[in-house]
Amino acid sequence: MRADAEHRARIETAAIGLFAEKGVVGASVAEIASAAGVSQGYLYRHWKDKDEMAFDLFSRLYLALRDRFQAAAAAEPTTRGRIAAMIREGCRVHDEDPAGFRFLLTTQHQHLGRLPAGTRTMVDVVRAVIAEGIAKGDIGLHDEAAATAVVFGIFLQAATFDLYGNLGRELGETADILAEACWRAVAGREAA
Repeated sequence: MRADAEHRARIETAAIGLFAEKGVVGASVAEIASAAGVSQGYLYRHWKDKDEMAFDLFSRLYLALRDRFQAAAAAEPTTRGRIAAMIREGCRVHDEDPAGFRFLLTTQHQHLGRLPAGTRTMVDVVRAVIAEGIAKGDIGLHDEAAATAVVFGIFLQAATFDLYGNLGRELGETADILAEACWRAVAGREAA
């Protein structure tokens, strides 16, 4: 059993790395198997095909990131602190696992719609923080959807900048700047 778990972990690491580098379409099962040091047949014991593997990996990474956002927000007493904590956590996850984050970023449009109906997403987590902040009067941008989009836009654009080598440093080094930008963008005049 332990060897099987180790093989599976190697396969997952290889697949995420190749999916991040080449895309799901561009990475072949043969490349994944070779990078993991297993046979192609071994991969098919765990997943029926490459698309099933990609969705399985995406959903586990995405839901783990959602849980980390939720836990980070829950640990803070203020709206501003919750937004900052989520941004910092996102930056931390990005820096800990750049390939996994790149995989999430570049395949989200392909996979998010495949999550089971009613699955709580990262958007739901951020939107709940925004809604609570609006209700408390902490957030001056009174459109939950727009404010949520602003927070994601600031964070994900910075991550995309890094993806293309335009950031010039670890994303985590910009976490406080990004958190402040998010806060200023949604809080309103009192944020300054």
